[in-house]
Amino acid sequence: MNNSTRNLKTSPKPKIISFIGMMGSGKTKIGESLSKNINYSFYDIDEIIEKKYKLTITEIFENFGEKVFREEEKVIIQNKIKNIVSNCEMAVVSLGGGGFDNSDTRKLLLNTTIVIWLDCPTEILLNRLGDAKTRPMLKGNISESLNNLLKKRKKNYNEAHLKFDTSTFSSKQIIMKIKDRFNV
Repeated sequence: MNNSTRNLKTSPKPKIISFIGMMGSGKTKIGESLSKNINYSFYDIDEIIEKKYKLTITEIFENFGEKVFREEEKVIIQNKIKNIVSNCEMAVVSLGGGGFDNSDTRKLLLNTTIVIWLDCPTEILLNRLGDAKTRPMLKGNISESLNNLLKKRKKNYNEAHLKFDTSTFSSKQIIMKIKDRFNV
């Protein structure tokens, strides 16, 4: 994984930037802001799934289970990336927290996009998530669930091309660092 503080003017302009990280890390907020700032299209994978099912992510988990959700998520991510590439589009894509867990998806994203991990300490995530009622992966002790999920996902997240700590840098600072890094 590259260090986010490396020489910022060395990388070519990416056609697709994908954001990964835990729920509450800022993937959608920063992704949407970045896309507007650099005039790229923006796609939120969870939002696409919710529109397709006409249900919230929590309702999809409750009605169909995590396995069905993860398979749908994989298919939607792969189709979205392939469509962006085939249409020669410039885009920012925000994944759900577990979207990078699938090895096929991870390989596709690492080979066709610039993957940026938005990291954040669990204490801050807990504050941002509140009671986490809309987060189906957090059950029982929310802090413990969040820590367990992060431990499970960290190995995959570490494969990202870049990493930013959203508790250290503001959204605006992260966007400026990305713009400087890729001259967009």
